[in-house]
Amino acid sequence: MEPKKTTTFKIVGIHHQDGAREMLARMTDGVMVKIEREPHNRFDRRAIAIHYQGQKLGFIKADENRAISRWLDENGYREWPAKYVSNGDKITVELPL
Repeated sequence: MEPKKTTTFKIVGIHHQDGAREMLARMTDGVMVKIEREPHNRFDRRAIAIHYQGQKLGFIKADENRAISRWLDENGYREWPAKYVSNGDKITVELPL
């Protein structure tokens, strides 16, 4: 079994996404979301967006996304599953080491 590293990130930029706040209010703890690289994001070249059921909810903070964006890029992934944590609008990402 591969060792894994689990990290929790706060979702930021929710107020910029139409309907994101309402969707987050309906989501339950542990529901699966998707993180997706946005290498052409004009504000952050390491941007990682968080999606649920096709809706962008927000992003992982720019000052916290360096390692995870590098891992996604180095391993050829554009997206990866994550779990929503309802306490404080956070996601938990588990990556193989």
